[in-house]
Amino acid sequence: MRLNLSSLIQLKCNIKLYLFMGWNRARNLVFFLGRLHFFFNRKEKKSIEDAVSKALEKKGRTGSLSYIKKKVFDGILSHYYEKMFIAFEKPSAASGFLKRHVITDELEIIREKLVEKKGVILVTGHYGAIEFIPVLLATNHFPVSIIAKFKTAQLKKKSFRRLKNTASG
Repeated sequence: MRLNLSSLIQLKCNIKLYLFMGWNRARNLVFFLGRLHFFFNRKEKKSIEDAVSKALEKKGRTGSLSYIKKKVFDGILSHYYEKMFIAFEKPSAASGFLKRHVITDELEIIREKLVEKKGVILVTGHYGAIEFIPVLLATNHFPVSIIAKFKTAQLKKKSFRRLKNTASG
């Protein structure tokens, strides 16, 4: 059986390592696992690189292509790290991190619209990921609804348990 990147990063043994190592070192482990995955899945890596190349060619931007491709892969791996951090870190620590490190001045625009009784819909770029944005909004006392698709039963259970604990607490 071949593991996809999400399942590899979410292996129970890896989650135990993230929690044991601390989140700063866990980020390095996620990046290592990701690079290992793409090393052994060169066809998948090439497909992503080709998509980036095509997108940039259409815009007439081909300079620094290798740098942009590296940044795309860094973004993919950061996405998985964020997902693991939000799902498995203590809620108070995750919220504290977001309050300290994410600039939220622009959230006032949303707050103003809600005060005016106007609805606000924010759409994020990753379907299926439980990332920083919903938690950031909830931490800042905004009502949040998400649509989520989980690759592993473990992440789904953890997320729903966390949601239940948050709603009742």
